[in-house]
Amino acid sequence: RSPVFSHLNASLQGITTIRAFGAQEALIREFDNHQDLHSSAWYLFIASSRAFGFWLDLVCVVYIAVVTLSFLVFGNEEYGGNVGLA
Repeated sequence: RSPVFSHLNASLQGITTIRAFGAQEALIREFDNHQDLHSSAWYLFIASSRAFGFWLDLVCVVYIAVVTLSFLVFGNEEYGGNVGLA
């Protein structure tokens, strides 16, 4: 499990002890650190997924453009079915 959920679960189970010893601020800072680490990893995942998707789309568009233009320029005797299979 993630450190964020583990910390939250442990904090909720020991909430009376935390309040009895006045450790709220220390645990809030610890939770914020866990949350910052989790958010930065999640942002990196989302950003890299979008970048990968963009480059994959770009490669597909270039490939389709090259195939289409090659049949338009060089293929006078090509049939429509062969173009569709390419």
